[in-house]
Amino acid sequence: MATIGTRQLSALRQVTALGLPANLVISELVECLKDIVGFDSASMVFLDERLAPRDLFATHDNRPHVTARYLERWFNRDEALFYPSQIRMQTDPKLAQIRVSDFSGRPGRTEIYEEIFKHNLHHWIAGIAIRNGARAIGNLGIGRPPSSSDFSDRDMALLAQVRPYLSQALSRQDEAGNFSPEQLTHSETAMIVTDMAGNLQHSTSNGWRLLRQAANINADRKTYTDRTCEWARPFLAGLAQRIEMSLNGHDAPPATVTVGSPYGYFLLRAYALDSSWSDPARLICVQIERQVPIALRLYASERYRRLSLRERKVCELVASGFSHGEVASAMGVKPSTAISHTRSIYAKLGVHEREGLVGALLPPTRR
Repeated sequence: MATIGTRQLSALRQVTALGLPANLVISELVECLKDIVGFDSASMVFLDERLAPRDLFATHDNRPHVTARYLERWFNRDEALFYPSQIRMQTDPKLAQIRVSDFSGRPGRTEIYEEIFKHNLHHWIAGIAIRNGARAIGNLGIGRPPSSSDFSDRDMALLAQVRPYLSQALSRQDEAGNFSPEQLTHSETAMIVTDMAGNLQHSTSNGWRLLRQAANINADRKTYTDRTCEWARPFLAGLAQRIEMSLNGHDAPPATVTVGSPYGYFLLRAYALDSSWSDPARLICVQIERQVPIALRLYASERYRRLSLRERKVCELVASGFSHGEVASAMGVKPSTAISHTRSIYAKLGVHEREGLVGALLPPTRR
């Protein structure tokens, strides 16, 4: 039987034990899974109790119309021409893990590949049905590029071993936990442009997704097929109204909003792009910052995942601003032991102070 390396499995277990909502933990969970079964891209369809899409995740941002097309044509319909449908994967125990090439001999030459999968950078594809007992969670698809090899029998055996951990980690759907600002770090930033009525005009590549997550709107069929982004209008119009009131000399709250959702914590700041308030087409810019717990974001770093369990815990505490004494207290060791652990990690990572450790382990903010 294929076996999983001790550190790779320990990192996956540690992410699972964080107890965070599925929408928040999925990205870092995928990074841990990459260490066990190598792949380049991942996407997941979260399902509700009726086995209808309630949310979607992808490691590469797609234009909304690509996903809308999948939901309109392929989901549980035409996709069954090439591999077991999403519902079949959830209802047939024999299809808990699938390799698409077992059902469609040349995946890269199919219509669904040309229309959907190549945008997700999927070519060779494996799928895993994620369930929590009798309750459906969703189906995770992982992909490799054409230059790589297909998923082997050993890879499929490894996926079968880690599937229970994936199910446990992705079964939580409640709100994000309460974290102090010191425990949070920036993860992504996006910019969008809207008019004063809250109509979305322009966006960076990840802006639509971060706006949806901040507004806590599920990425279901209705959301993706709404070409006018009606769901975002009230959220954006409220920020625009604050700007207009302020520039017209009225008392108004700052055009800044902080919200929490199962996707993390979001800080939105709105700015006027011009001062001509007589122009009916005037625009505002909204900057969206997504923040996640430091303890989670560290898992996006391959160097962090390669550390031992104890070393990862020390890094988490140090990166969160704990002193040597506080690290010792949290870990139940002497201060001298905490200092020794910290110096050993600094040497392993080639850094000399806390700021260097944070820079070495926290990947740059995505834009």
